[in-house]
Amino acid sequence: MSSANKTRASLPPTTVCPSFLAWKWAAESDFICCLKGRVRLPPLQPAPPRLLQLYGDKEFRRHIRAYNQAFAFTSIGASSGDNTFRDVNQDESVAGQHGVYNYRIQGAMGHFMGSMLPYVDHRTGERVPPEFAQIYIVDPDMQERANRRKGIFADLDIVALQDIENTMVECNPFAQQFLFFGQKLREDLARGMQVKDIRYVLHSKPSEPRTYNLPTVSEVGVAMVVDGNLTRPRDLYVVAKDHSLLRLFETDEKYDPLPYPLLFPYGDLGWTYTDVYANGAKYRNKRRMSLSEHVAYRLFQKVDDQAALHQGGRLFQQWVVDQRAKCEQEQLRWVAKNQKKLCAELYHGISDALLNEETVTLDEGEVLVSEYDRATGTLVHPDRRPGYEHFLNQVGKRIVLPDSHSGSPRNMYKHYQESIAIVREYGKPDAFITMTCNPKWVEIIVLLPDDQIAQDRPDIVARVWQLKLKAKLAGLDEGVLGRLEARIYVVEFQKRGLPHAHIVIIVAEEDKLRTRETIDKLMSAEVPDKEVNPDLYETVMTCMMHGPCGPANPESPCMKDGKCTKGFPKPLLEVTQANLNGFPLYRRRRREPGVLIFKDRQYDNETVNQWVVPYNPYLCQKYNCHINVEVCTTIGAIKYMYKYVYKGSDRAVLTIEAVRDPSEPRSEPNEILRFLNARYISPVEAAMRILTYEIQGKPHAVTTLTVHLVGGQMVVFQPNDDPDRVLGRAGSTMLTSFFKLCASPNPENEIAKTMLYQEIPKEFSWDAKAKVWVRRKKYQAAIGCLIHVSPMDRERFYLRLLLCHRKGPTSFEHLRTVDGVVDPTFQAAAMHSGFLENDHEWIACMSEASAFRMPYQLRQLFAALLVYSQVSDVRGLWAQFYDELARDFAN
Repeated sequence: MSSANKTRASLPPTTVCPSFLAWKWAAESDFICCLKGRVRLPPLQPAPPRLLQLYGDKEFRRHIRAYNQAFAFTSIGASSGDNTFRDVNQDESVAGQHGVYNYRIQGAMGHFMGSMLPYVDHRTGERVPPEFAQIYIVDPDMQERANRRKGIFADLDIVALQDIENTMVECNPFAQQFLFFGQKLREDLARGMQVKDIRYVLHSKPSEPRTYNLPTVSEVGVAMVVDGNLTRPRDLYVVAKDHSLLRLFETDEKYDPLPYPLLFPYGDLGWTYTDVYANGAKYRNKRRMSLSEHVAYRLFQKVDDQAALHQGGRLFQQWVVDQRAKCEQEQLRWVAKNQKKLCAELYHGISDALLNEETVTLDEGEVLVSEYDRATGTLVHPDRRPGYEHFLNQVGKRIVLPDSHSGSPRNMYKHYQESIAIVREYGKPDAFITMTCNPKWVEIIVLLPDDQIAQDRPDIVARVWQLKLKAKLAGLDEGVLGRLEARIYVVEFQKRGLPHAHIVIIVAEEDKLRTRETIDKLMSAEVPDKEVNPDLYETVMTCMMHGPCGPANPESPCMKDGKCTKGFPKPLLEVTQANLNGFPLYRRRRREPGVLIFKDRQYDNETVNQWVVPYNPYLCQKYNCHINVEVCTTIGAIKYMYKYVYKGSDRAVLTIEAVRDPSEPRSEPNEILRFLNARYISPVEAAMRILTYEIQGKPHAVTTLTVHLVGGQMVVFQPNDDPDRVLGRAGSTMLTSFFKLCASPNPENEIAKTMLYQEIPKEFSWDAKAKVWVRRKKYQAAIGCLIHVSPMDRERFYLRLLLCHRKGPTSFEHLRTVDGVVDPTFQAAAMHSGFLENDHEWIACMSEASAFRMPYQLRQLFAALLVYSQVSDVRGLWAQFYDELARDFAN
C-alpha cells in the first residue's frame, strides 16, 4: 500500500446494552458488561450534592486520594510471607512531558483495620494519634474530627474536609456505626468495663441470596460485647485496644466501601462468594457470580449514571488497580488451596517409590532440578523413599503456579516457546510493529465529561484500545503489509499507563521486503506533505517525532551517558540502506532550509527528518496513533525483537543448580508469593484483565510436544490416592502414541512413518481424552513445538536429538537402534549415528537457543555444555557465539 488512506478509521457508534442500559460500542460483545443480563447489581445512587460539587473542583481532584485516605476506615498494605504486614509499593509517578498521572502498585494489595483506640508507643510512652476509623471513635465532635484529619493531611482544605465530614455522617452507614461504637465504648467504660474485654462487630450480609438493598446502620454493625466468637461466619469484629491489624479479605463485601468512602459514600456493599446470577440463571454450568464479573459490571457506566464511582479520577484509577489485585489474589488463593494438595511426579518416580528405590524428579519443559552424580554420570534425587504406605505424600513436587495463570512466568514462557515454533516453521520475521494507544482518540474524548482526561477513565481507554487493536490486526491479516503467513502480538503497558502492542509479522515470499524499492513503498521516515495529506501530517508530527533529547533535553528518558539510546538524530540519506544490526537505514532526505513550527515545538526544517520514527503511512493515517514499523533484515533483529516481546520470560527458564550436601534440607520456593511480589499493575492493564481481554495472541495453533524417557511421563495425583490407580491413569503420552502411530498398519497413518515427531501436528491432532493421534479431516494444521531440553539432562537431551533426526520411530528401543545394533543409551545411539563426531550438534544447540534465550541464559547453557558434554573446540564455539553471549554487556 503505497499511499495513505484519506479517511480515519473510526469505531461504530455507541449503543446501549438492552439488559444493563450501559454505554457500549456495537462491536463489543453483549456478554462483556452483564453476561447478557445474568449479572445484575443494585444501581449506585447519585453522588451527594456536596461531593458532586467537590468533584468539579480541579484542586480537589488532584488531591482526591488524600481526601479519601483521610476518611477511609481501613489502611492499605501488603501481607508478606511471614504473616507480617508492610506497605504496598504504590507508584504515583507523573510521567511524560505533559505530566500524566498514573497509579501503579507492586506486590500483593490488601486493606487492614486496627483497633478502635490508638495504641501506646512503648518507645516513647505516648499514645499515637488516631487515624482511619479511630477518629470516629475518639472524637464525637464533627469539627474536631475535621481538624484531626487536617492535622494528618496538612495540604487538604479544611472547608472541603468539613463538607465531606458532614456528608459521611449523613449518608455513610459505616461512619454512623463507628460513631455509635464510640458512644457505646464511652458508656461501657463508664460502667467499669475493661478496655481489653470490649469487642464490637461489623456484620456481614446473611449467607442467603442477596436482597440488594443499601445497608442501614443496624445491618452494617451491631454494637455488642462478645467473647471472641463471631456471631456469623464472615463478621468483622473490631477490638477496643490491640496492636495487631485485621485484614479485610477479598471475599468480604465490605472490601470496597470501607477503604473507598468517597467512591461509595452510601456504603454500597461489594462482592462476596455467595453472590449468584439474576433470576436463577446459569453461565458455563455455574450459578455463582465471579468477582471479575461483578467488577466488570461496575466498570460500565449506565446512561443516566451520576454516581461518584466514575467521577473519582485518580481515586478511580486506584480502585480499578485494587480490583484487579483483588481478582488475581482471589484466583491465586484458589490455586494455592486446590493445587497445594495436587502433586505431580514422573511415572517411573512413582514406580520406583513403590520399590523403595531412588527416583529422578524433572521439571517438565524446563530444566532438570536434581543433583549430578559425577561418579556414575547420572542424575539422582537425594531423598530415599522410606516406604509404601506414605510414599504418595512424599513422592513428587508441588504444582504452585501453573502456566494456565495468565501472566505467570510459566504462562509467558509457554507463549514464548510457541512463538519460536512459529518462527521455525515460517522463517524470520519481516517487520516489527509497535502500536501505542492515543489518549486523544475521538472515541475516548467523546465519552469523557469536560473535567476529565483519558487517564481518569482507564475503563474507557482499555475498551477503545482493544477495539482499535483488533481492527488493526484484522487489517494486517487482510494484507496491508503483504500476504500474511504468521503474526504474533503481545500488549505491554507504559509507565504512564497507556497500552502498546508489539507485533511481529511474517509475509509470503513474494512480499518480502528485500529491496529499497519495496521498503520505500511501505515505509517512511520523513515528514509528509502537509498540503497533500494534512491528517497524516498531523499524526506524524504528534505521534511519530522522537524527543526532544540530546543537548536540548539531556534529562530525556532515552539519554544514557550523554547519548540517545535510540540513535537519534538519525543520519540524513537520499536512499535507503541495509544495516548490519538488523534494521535498515531509511531514506531521510534533506528539506528546504527554514523553521518548522508545530504546536509548542520548533524544528530545523532542513534536518527535521532526522527525528522521525519510521512508520507506514497507511496505518498511521488510518489509526491516528504511534505505529512504528521496522523492517527486519538479519537474525540480530529477530533476537532483539523476541527479547522485547517476551522479556517477561527472561528469568523463567534456565537454572544450573549447584551440587549440594544431601543432608541439607531442600527449600521449596513459593512461586505464588514470588509472582505477587514482582508484579506491577497499572490502571489500563487492570481494566483489560478484568474485562478478560487477550494480552497476547497468534492465529496459528501450536501443539507443545513432550519429551520424556521410558516411564518418564508426568502423572497428577492426590497425596492419598491409591498408587495402583495413579499408575493406571498414566496411560499413553504424545510420544508413546507417536511410536504407536508409526507402527500402525492402518494405511491412513502411513504418512506418519515419513515424518519427524515435531511434524506430526501438521497431519494429526492430539485427542487428549483418548490419548491418541487422530488424522485431521480438514486442513487445520498445527505447528509442533518440541520443548527445549538442557544438556544437563543428558539422556533426555540425546533422546530429543534423535527425535529431531529420525523419521517414523516405533519405540524407544527403535530410536536406540543404529545399523541393527541396539545401543544401551540414547547418548550412545547419537554417537553411533555420527551426530557427535564433531561439534555440529553443540553448534546447533547454541544456534537454536540463541534465537530465543537471553545472553545470561546462553552463558549458562555454554557452561553446561562444557560440563556435561564433549565439546572438542571450546574456543571455536565461544568465538562463534561471542556476540550473542555478550550482547547484554555490549548494550
